[in-house]
Amino acid sequence: MEGVTEFTEYISETVDVPSPFDLLEPPTSGGFLKLSKPCCYIFPGGRGDSALFAVNGFNILVDGGSERKSCFWKLVRHLDRIDSILLTHIGADNLPGINGLLQRKLAEQEEEQSQDSTNY
Repeated sequence: MEGVTEFTEYISETVDVPSPFDLLEPPTSGGFLKLSKPCCYIFPGGRGDSALFAVNGFNILVDGGSERKSCFWKLVRHLDRIDSILLTHIGADNLPGINGLLQRKLAEQEEEQSQDSTNY
C-alpha cells in the first residue's frame, strides 16, 4: 500500500489538474431556469449521450457524456437545481461529465461556505 501512496504523490506533483471553475465556467447571465413544463433535452453522442428531463419541477439528468467538460453544462449551470442523476451503466462514456459536474457543484458549495464564514 505504501508503494501506491508514493506513486500517487509522485504523479500529483507532475499532473496539473484544472480547477472545476476553469473547467466549467459559471453562467454569464443572472438568474436560473425554472422548468415548470415537462421537457426533455437530448445531448447527442460523440461526447457521450446524455439527457435532461424536467417534469413538474423535478429535474433528472441521465448519464453524463464522456468529456470532462460536460456537453450539457451550458444548460445545467442555469438550472436552480438538479434533483437526481441516473446512470444507465458505469463506463467511460458517461462518467466524466457527471464527475465534472459534481466537482463543480462541490467547489461552489465550499466557496459559499468559506464566504459565509468570512462574513461573520
